[in-house]
Amino acid sequence: MILNIATDRGSTGGETFTGIVHKYNVKNNNPRGPIEVTTGTGNAPTVNGVSVPLSANIAKGASATIFSPVAKFELNATLGGGSFSVNYYKLSFGEAVTLSRTTEGYLLIEREVVVVTP
Repeated sequence: MILNIATDRGSTGGETFTGIVHKYNVKNNNPRGPIEVTTGTGNAPTVNGVSVPLSANIAKGASATIFSPVAKFELNATLGGGSFSVNYYKLSFGEAVTLSRTTEGYLLIEREVVVVTP
């Protein structure tokens, strides 16, 4: 996905983004049991004033929300930094993507993810 938005207030008079954070709403639909999902390592980001998790252990049939570490925002570049990892399972990413701005100035990219048995 390429997003063409001003990263310099002077270029178009718009607001700038200070980074990118991916938010994943994860549902564990795998019949085998709990899973561990992660988006990376390092410090957990603060999103809208709250420290948010980079990983979660999700019970069978349950849901959780995890976030990526903050990635650099660059004009006309592929939106990176959204790695997502869960071992031995199949992932289904929802087509809908919600874009918003956090109070920290990050571009927040939100997606639904369903984990199933391969």
